[in-house]
Amino acid sequence: MRSLRVRNLFCLSTLAVSVACLAGAYLPQPGWAGPLVVSGVCLLQAAVWVRPFKGLASVNLALYTGLAGVRLLEDAAPLLLTIGTTAALAYWELIQFRHKQWTGSPAGELAGRSRAVEADPALFRYHLQSVGLAAGLGLLLVGIGWVVRLPLPFGVVVGLVLVLFWGLNRALRWFV
Repeated sequence: MRSLRVRNLFCLSTLAVSVACLAGAYLPQPGWAGPLVVSGVCLLQAAVWVRPFKGLASVNLALYTGLAGVRLLEDAAPLLLTIGTTAALAYWELIQFRHKQWTGSPAGELAGRSRAVEADPALFRYHLQSVGLAAGLGLLLVGIGWVVRLPLPFGVVVGLVLVLFWGLNRALRWFV
């Protein structure tokens, strides 16, 4: 039961961070669009938490990423939006894990069950470590990219990212 509470705490923490970062980027904007966008995202993320509809978490992540991208194009708080998008991605991953636990399938549907199945604590700990490692490395790389400015062609950047993902995959397999 304790691991279920810890998982819920991590899910809600990532939710709060992602909404706070989006609010910090959109609310200073004049007019009604900022509060409307933040309210809509809050409602959608609450719906993902309360009732796990199939695909709603993915729609939420895509919407959040798109809204953050729009504000990034307007040069509004890139650090805040990067942290918020990373938190939204972590929230999406934890919600997907939670939905799979409820159903025992990757579909994410409740299938008539009224409460979550208790997760294996070792599996949950491993999953949380993986999410934390990926989020931390991503934020570290973004931070390095802001400090070290290298003019690289897009194809080179894509190649480096693919090599990085391959190396991360190998490192995770080595530790497991």
